[in-house]
Amino acid sequence: MRNTYPQVEVELKTGSGGIFDVEADDNLIFSKDDEHRFPANREILEKLEGLLK
Repeated sequence: MRNTYPQVEVELKTGSGGIFDVEADDNLIFSKDDEHRFPANREILEKLEGLLK
Protein backbone atom coordinates (compact mmCIF):
# COMPACT_ATOMS: atom_id res chain seq x y z
CA MET A 1 0.00 0.00 0.00
CA ARG A 2 2.84 2.38 0.80
CA ASN A 3 4.30 1.84 -2.68
CA THR A 4 1.00 2.63 -4.40
CA TYR A 5 0.00 5.52 -2.14
CA PRO A 6 3.11 7.08 -0.59
CA GLN A 7 1.04 9.98 0.80
CA VAL A 8 -1.01 7.58 2.95
CA GLU A 9 0.16 6.85 6.49
CA VAL A 10 -0.37 3.21 7.45
CA GLU A 11 -0.48 2.11 11.07
CA LEU A 12 -1.27 -1.26 12.62
CA LYS A 13 -3.09 -1.07 15.91
CA THR A 14 -3.27 -4.35 17.76
CA GLY A 15 -6.61 -5.29 19.20
CA SER A 16 -8.45 -8.29 20.51
CA GLY A 17 -11.50 -10.37 19.75
CA GLY A 18 -10.89 -10.64 16.00
CA ILE A 19 -11.40 -6.93 15.33
CA PHE A 20 -10.28 -5.84 11.85
CA ASP A 21 -11.21 -2.24 11.10
CA VAL A 22 -9.71 0.04 8.48
CA GLU A 23 -9.95 3.79 8.96
CA ALA A 24 -8.97 6.66 6.68
CA ASP A 25 -8.92 10.21 8.03
CA ASP A 26 -10.73 8.98 11.14
CA ASN A 27 -13.54 7.49 9.01
CA LEU A 28 -14.29 3.78 9.13
CA ILE A 29 -14.03 2.40 5.59
CA PHE A 30 -14.15 -1.31 6.42
CA SER A 31 -15.18 -3.31 9.48
CA LYS A 32 -14.97 -7.09 9.67
CA ASP A 33 -17.49 -6.91 12.51
CA ASP A 34 -20.02 -5.06 10.33
CA GLU A 35 -19.38 -7.10 7.16
CA HIS A 36 -18.87 -10.49 8.89
CA ARG A 37 -15.93 -11.19 6.56
CA PHE A 38 -12.43 -10.07 5.68
CA PRO A 39 -12.08 -7.64 2.78
CA ALA A 40 -11.72 -9.06 -0.72
CA ASN A 41 -8.50 -8.57 -2.68
CA ARG A 42 -8.02 -4.88 -3.51
CA GLU A 43 -11.23 -3.88 -1.68
CA ILE A 44 -9.40 -1.60 0.76
CA LEU A 45 -7.27 -0.09 -2.01
CA GLU A 46 -10.38 0.61 -4.11
CA LYS A 47 -12.06 2.37 -1.18
CA LEU A 48 -8.91 4.43 -0.58
CA GLU A 49 -8.75 5.34 -4.27
CA GLY A 50 -12.28 6.70 -4.00
CA LEU A 51 -11.27 8.88 -1.05
CA LEU A 52 -8.10 10.17 -2.70
CA LYS A 53 -9.81 11.37 -5.90
